[in-house]
Amino acid sequence: MRITKSATAAALAATAGILLAGCTADSASEETPTASASAVELNVGDLLATVKASADCPAWVGGKVAGEGVVAGWEYTCDADGDEAVDATLTIYTSADARDGDLAAIEAADASAGIVVGDGFVFVTNDPADLASVGELGEIVREIGGE
Repeated sequence: MRITKSATAAALAATAGILLAGCTADSASEETPTASASAVELNVGDLLATVKASADCPAWVGGKVAGEGVVAGWEYTCDADGDEAVDATLTIYTSADARDGDLAAIEAADASAGIVVGDGFVFVTNDPADLASVGELGEIVREIGGE
């Protein structure tokens, strides 16, 4: 049996669709009281839009995160220059305790990155302009270069 390029492409697209469907939350899990209250309380969309407007990055990707040992509710990364290297990370938490508990791990992950801690979020970058502009939304707890 011979498989054509279009059949291979269709099979690949179907597989990708199934995998993506498995990665996204279904509507029932999004409707849980905890998830709804957290999203409403944090207003994730507004926070993300505010940080996007402050940081000079046209390409943000990410979303809700889950799994064993995960304390963040949402994580977004930015590749400003398209080189497939993360230039900034925005992590949004459902509580200040979760944010504060995760801060040491974030600091250890990149000793030279600048870090901003705000109400419900941590922003990490190596771009001085982004650090300064997002820093106005919270507190710069570490300057670029680990100072």
